[in-house]
Amino acid sequence: MVLKSPALSSELEVIDSRKTIIHKASNSRMQVISRDAGAAEGPSYSFVFFDELHSQPDRKLWSALRYSGRSRKSPLIITITTAGSDRQSICYEQHEYAELVTANPNYDPRFYGKIFAAKPTDDFFDPAVWRAANPGMGITMTESGFAADAVEAKNKPSKLNDWLRYSLGIWTETSTRWLDPDKWAACSDRPSEPFAGRSCVVGMDLSKSTDLSAFVALYPCEDGTFDVDCMLWTPKELVMERERVDHQPFQHWVNSGYITATDGNVIDHGKIREYVLEYAKKHKIDRVLMDTSGAVQLSLELRGSGLDVVSFGQGFRAMSSPTRLLESLVLQQKIRHGGNPVLNWMAANVTVDTNEYEDVRPVKKRSTGRIDGIVALIFALGGWEEKSVKKVEQTWDLTLI
Repeated sequence: MVLKSPALSSELEVIDSRKTIIHKASNSRMQVISRDAGAAEGPSYSFVFFDELHSQPDRKLWSALRYSGRSRKSPLIITITTAGSDRQSICYEQHEYAELVTANPNYDPRFYGKIFAAKPTDDFFDPAVWRAANPGMGITMTESGFAADAVEAKNKPSKLNDWLRYSLGIWTETSTRWLDPDKWAACSDRPSEPFAGRSCVVGMDLSKSTDLSAFVALYPCEDGTFDVDCMLWTPKELVMERERVDHQPFQHWVNSGYITATDGNVIDHGKIREYVLEYAKKHKIDRVLMDTSGAVQLSLELRGSGLDVVSFGQGFRAMSSPTRLLESLVLQQKIRHGGNPVLNWMAANVTVDTNEYEDVRPVKKRSTGRIDGIVALIFALGGWEEKSVKKVEQTWDLTLI
């Protein structure tokens, strides 16, 4: 902009290599600064423009810049951001403060906040709501393009979170997570037939020490549907701590048989091995899929006992296809989890991450609670997919002419 304006160019000097614009007459400058909070320490800024505050991993850079202008006569800091998903973040803290000051300007006359967002009670797919939340509608964006994105978000639950945040300014919550809670609840039917004697693919998400470990057996049916059987483990001495931190009835789940509590304060892989081997005696386990990095010894012991144990990674490449398959099965009500309350809780917790290729995978750190059982289920679906593809490949008949 400066280089294309004769008036500005006569007053300002642009240094591209330093991302800086200098005004020599006043010995002042405007520059882009690093994300490194340490690099922001020291300088005294008259004006700070902080873009996309929601993307900050912590409050360090914000704090360094927020107080950098105290030696200036009239310091000014402006922040512009879309909504986020972390309600413990500095961005949400500023969002709440803006709502407070907007409701009562006398609370802090030096602070001005303006929020363009839909209300939680609004119809998110009403064009009038779109226009109210986006004053640039028709100027910086077209309503037809916005409507196309809305259709995709409505039809694909994995897209809904991002669309609500980036398009309507909605801070995402558990009710808008990856799996639609009503659709998941509709899959609470009991298995189509008893598990004993049937073939299954097992997924296991194992903790190294204190977290939950999960075992999920996936039973494919001839009609294209699936039955699910699940068991989880946690250290016995941490059950009450789990209840305090996760606000869930872990002791009741243990008493009801949905979770097995192993002795001590660390997970007992030996007990898990015993369970899997006993399960294999009554059920036909085709293969076991697990991230072996968390349980090398257990994977070796299961292999030594005759089970086909396959390592399954948690990157986009391995997780994307079975993650999308699970979403599709839930939407079509082609999977039966029997109403397992632990799986219900975990399904409501899941948040997925998307890369530039639109691959998806569940992310534990961004999810609102534990998701180990859902991860194990995705492992099992990945193993079933891989086996199905190989089976199709092996049935090909090639005729050379």
